[in-house]
Amino acid sequence: MFGALAGAVALSALAWFLLIGPQRDATVGVEDETVAAEGQVVVEQRKLARLNTEFADSQRFAAELAANRQALPLVAATGDLLRELQNAGEAAGVTVPSLSAGSPVELKENAGVASVTITIAAVGQMQKLQRFLDQIQRIQPRAMLVYTVTFAPNDSGGSLTGATSQLTVSAQIFVALHTASGSTAPATTAPSAN
Repeated sequence: MFGALAGAVALSALAWFLLIGPQRDATVGVEDETVAAEGQVVVEQRKLARLNTEFADSQRFAAELAANRQALPLVAATGDLLRELQNAGEAAGVTVPSLSAGSPVELKENAGVASVTITIAAVGQMQKLQRFLDQIQRIQPRAMLVYTVTFAPNDSGGSLTGATSQLTVSAQIFVALHTASGSTAPATTAPSAN
């Protein structure tokens, strides 16, 4: 009887070590993996919710990008800008006899951005010239740094408040030389409008 009991205990121990123990360890391992996977699912669901929210705003982001691209385009497009400034002068009621643009020069302090120097001369009544200057500085979408503004009488010996005055503006416009992928976009210029 003791032999049978010892055999049963040995058989139970053998079954435990060979069958039940490894199966239990495998079950515990699978349970741990399941808990970890469920935690990862929660993390991924949060990421997905955030991405869905951002995707819902993609139209707004696209509009912001388009507006920013107008301020800092990939090409100088100085010909287009000079035509816009000519049209702005006409809309303000002034004559724009001279528009000129230089070549793009990459800014050392801002790699990938170039500046183009432009000079604008306009003739008209002081109030209309001021409206044109406001258009240049604030209204048009292009990023522009106006660094010199000069008003002068149009006629020798005349006054600034006379029939006509002359406005000369020196400014810089800016161009993004690199696309988002890192490739270089050509920086083109138009011939001087003088």
